[in-house]
Amino acid sequence: MFVIVLVILALTVLVGFIKRWATTYTITSRRLNIKRGIVSREIQETRLERVQNVNYSQSVYQRLMQIGDVDFDTAATDDYNFVFYGVAGPAEVVHSVDQATGVTAAGTHGLGEPQPPSGPAA
Repeated sequence: MFVIVLVILALTVLVGFIKRWATTYTITSRRLNIKRGIVSREIQETRLERVQNVNYSQSVYQRLMQIGDVDFDTAATDDYNFVFYGVAGPAEVVHSVDQATGVTAAGTHGLGEPQPPSGPAA
């Protein structure tokens, strides 16, 4: 019985490792990409200007391992799920996306488009 539990546990860890190894997350200056698969390939991508909110979450285990899940709310339908699962340094990923979208430069105005001053027109 112990051997069966040990084999199931080892297979679960192995499958999780292979799944993680076969997944690549990329942030470019224009897009977010998720590539999954070894033999067959699934590619999910979205343009940065479609990103509306970026949030991350960490369970207790993830905090101990210093990983987390980064969730991107996009301008797509509600059933469109764009998440980077189990990434190292999720706060840094959020910061990188903010830099790529220009949110840090433009404040809270959104996606790098600075708003004109709201003073009286001359």
